Amino acid sequence: MKPGSVDRSELPRNVTPVSLPATEVAGLPKRIPKSIVGWMYPFELLYLYQIAKMLAERGVEGDLLEVGSYKGLSASALGQAGKLTCVDTFDGGEGIVPGFGRAEFDQAMRTMDLHPRVLVGPSADILGNLVVWGERFRLVFVDASHEYANVKIDLALSWTLLSPGGFLVADDYVGFPDVTAACDESGYGFVKVEPRLSKMAVAHKTEEPI
Repeated sequence: MKPGSVDRSELPRNVTPVSLPATEVAGLPKRIPKSIVGWMYPFELLYLYQIAKMLAERGVEGDLLEVGSYKGLSASALGQAGKLTCVDTFDGGEGIVPGFGRAEFDQAMRTMDLHPRVLVGPSADILGNLVVWGERFRLVFVDASHEYANVKIDLALSWTLLSPGGFLVADDYVGFPDVTAACDESGYGFVKVEPRLSKMAVAHKTEEPI
């Protein structure tokens, strides 16, 4: 299997759609209350949690990284799977009111009794710093800008930060052409996450480049 391609046998198979509100996620250790909102399906949240746990069990190096946190919905799932770093400007953009979301994010983390490391600033700057600091992550979830140039940079830096054996997950691969193009042109071997309704794509870093 070529570097960057995904062996579907490596992915959790027991994640199925559920007919519940987006924050009513069966299967997580701690229920996410309806007060924590965002734009993700229940099975996507469970998928992130299960992959993060699976990689830890397999001994893949590093913690968890989320690029784009908004009001803390995905962090509420990922944070239950291990030590989490969240990156966001909390300055709005692309239809979001500046500053909108930080107070809700902090409240969500208090509600879930989670304590992620929060790095505030442009993703390119923060991810670049993490590279310089020599940090590694077993799972990186990218859900920040939907503009092609920004997504391309976020993916490239995230791939550099990803440990061998780790997974890079991109949200909004479906429905946002710039995100789709950036993923498809990255060379990392992204495949769409099943089931059909999912918006996400995933790439597996099987080995370091030569």
